[in-house]
Amino acid sequence: MAELDEWAAKQPPHIREALQPYRKQLSTDIEKRKADLSTRAAGLGDDGTAVPKAVHNSLKNARDILKKGMADAIKEAESLFGQQ
Repeated sequence: MAELDEWAAKQPPHIREALQPYRKQLSTDIEKRKADLSTRAAGLGDDGTAVPKAVHNSLKNARDILKKGMADAIKEAESLFGQQ
């Protein structure tokens, strides 16, 4: 969310206000995904547990999807509100 918040901070107040519902939904979605990742990771054991490569790759892919989602959210905000 920091990237979106950083972008929004550079925008006029009316755009920041218009972004709030969008940001709230995005934040909710991200928190749900983070909770799912945490649950999956907790099922693997503690930090010292060896993780099979396939599981590691699956978790890495989930992280990359979250990062891409944030980048896409910023692009969508820019297209909705114009590059300010």
